[in-house]
Amino acid sequence: MYTLSGTIAAAYAAVERGVPAVAFSAGNGPGRSYQSVNQNTASGFPDPATILANLSTKLVTQMAGKANGSQLLPPGYGINANYPTISSTTDDSCIQPPFIHTRMTGGASANQAVFDPSTGIFHTANSPPSSGINTCINGDCSLPGESTVQGNCQTSVSIFTVDYDAPNGTARQAAEQVMGGLVTSEADAKNYNAGSQQPPPAVSGSSSTSATASTASPSQALAVPTSDFSMFGVTLGILFALMISER
Repeated sequence: MYTLSGTIAAAYAAVERGVPAVAFSAGNGPGRSYQSVNQNTASGFPDPATILANLSTKLVTQMAGKANGSQLLPPGYGINANYPTISSTTDDSCIQPPFIHTRMTGGASANQAVFDPSTGIFHTANSPPSSGINTCINGDCSLPGESTVQGNCQTSVSIFTVDYDAPNGTARQAAEQVMGGLVTSEADAKNYNAGSQQPPPAVSGSSSTSATASTASPSQALAVPTSDFSMFGVTLGILFALMISER
């Protein structure tokens, strides 16, 4: 879900290809000419872009020094760094935000579409923190969330992986139970030869009816008329195409 951001999506794409990556995000605006960012602002402090560049260089230099010539990060791992708003255009209240180890969720909000009746146009807004995005599944649940840290003039630094597979545990077992009778059990799937032309083994403990259904065509197994199933497949195909093009 974090690939909704073009910044971290680029980092994900690199990590997936075995290239270490750090996603840096900052919220200062508006945009300025590249010719002015090397100059001090009217308040006498460096431009926010210069401060952010120096902070980013500091983090990468630290990583390179610790790696000592080896790969910066283990395969499949990346880093997400989010800066607070730098105040140097007006004062020095937030010009050296420290790096804080965080987790990507915790107090986080998701985007939602909000209709403006005065213009007839939808715009995006943050929804209240919800249980879905803030459920701690992997990592250290005691770490502060990125959203909390950034509000205190601190830079959040989170470690992420590109492995979307759900970890073992009671929650995974509950998800597997609702698929029982149709989807191959985890134990049987581990013995399944992907190169075989034979269908996957029947779900353990399933009835003869379920076993028969597992060898039937998709439309028969789902008990959906062929025409409806075809439309369902076309819809999924369009959704996947959109997801790939966006990514």
